[in-house]
Amino acid sequence: MSLPSRVLRDRAAGFSTMPGRLHRALSPLRRLLLPVLGATVAAVAAAQSESGGTGTWSGRAEVVTSFEQIRARAGSALARVGGLPDSTTALELRPEVTWETARLSVTAKPRAVIIAAGGERTVSTELNEGWVRLRPRSGLSLQAGREVLLWGPAMFWNPSNPFFAENNRDNPQRELGGIDLVRARWQISRAWSATAISQFGRGRAAVDAAHHNGVKFDWIGDAASAGLIAAAAPGQRASVHGWTQATVSNALILYGEFGWSEGADTVRPEPGATPTGWLLLPTPAGGRSVKAIAGGAYTLLSGVTVTLEVWRNGDAWDADRRGTVATALGALVRRPYGMADGQIGSLLTTPPDPYGRHRAGAQLMNAGEGRTSWLVRYTHGLDEGGGEWLGYLRRDLGDSLRVWGSAAWRSGSDRSGYGLGIRSAVTVGFTWMPW
Repeated sequence: MSLPSRVLRDRAAGFSTMPGRLHRALSPLRRLLLPVLGATVAAVAAAQSESGGTGTWSGRAEVVTSFEQIRARAGSALARVGGLPDSTTALELRPEVTWETARLSVTAKPRAVIIAAGGERTVSTELNEGWVRLRPRSGLSLQAGREVLLWGPAMFWNPSNPFFAENNRDNPQRELGGIDLVRARWQISRAWSATAISQFGRGRAAVDAAHHNGVKFDWIGDAASAGLIAAAAPGQRASVHGWTQATVSNALILYGEFGWSEGADTVRPEPGATPTGWLLLPTPAGGRSVKAIAGGAYTLLSGVTVTLEVWRNGDAWDADRRGTVATALGALVRRPYGMADGQIGSLLTTPPDPYGRHRAGAQLMNAGEGRTSWLVRYTHGLDEGGGEWLGYLRRDLGDSLRVWGSAAWRSGSDRSGYGLGIRSAVTVGFTWMPW
């Protein structure tokens, strides 16, 4: 998901207007977290009782504090409707508890979050992930609950995954929300496995569909692996996705991902006799298109990995469409406040992502085996122009405390996805692991 879309989504969900000082919010956070933890422990205890009292407990927890500053491009449409520049302070409690036997396991990852920005405060508790897994026989597992389901080797984008478009590899400290799934996995042989997946709810994730069903086949060889996925929402034609990866040498890995699916419905701006001077015409998806990414990673003797990727988004708009959108946004932001905000929001949240048809990315990343982990990446719009620099740094101050930060800077015209609104974003934070 693009940064402008993510910002608008968070605002719509009520997570970006909240205040105050974090120490004043600790008390309500504790009060809200305890019922969540209590319910989790009760559920696991009930499962333990059913199995005759045997089983093993394990658990861990993180306390994450962060401060984020997002600055919009001066005069941009996003600054108009998004209220940017904006700073956000957050405190998150991320406990995790698991109880398991040889055939049954129960995992819960409840979350309690305080977010402060814009003079207001939001306190929330939710189950980010939680599932029950049953292994009735060797090679067969059944799982139901909420989880973050990721696969695919690509670093920048994952067209092989119809359930999650984001992979969170630009900032591992930012947590993805889980979706509600039922899965059955069968290990057919040493190399082959099959998984049936049924999504029955959006959960905490910003996904388009609340219901999605699919089947996935995986093959793992000695020096290569691959996956093939077919998935569909109810009443829609199935999409086909896949990925492959090959280890060429001890230092070089080559890989690719693809998706062949229906495009998304959008809106098209046209001049019209309205108070704003523009009409937004619903535009149905233009049929199936191919989304694909190809890349490779080479690890130097120093331990630094160099990754190069190029990708194509068949749903992306051509230059004429991007130009029309830029012209419409430029006119709408000059209208009186409140008159055109709805149209601006629609134009910012419906474009395809990635915005341009062809992009390329390069990344440097260390092995992360020591106390310091870092990455630097750059993406460039081959059709649309513009690009984004992004850096991430994490330093372990001890066994239970780390400091981390990320920074992004974008450049591009108003006809580029990189120039739609966000100019820069900086995040710093601490993670404490009490157990």
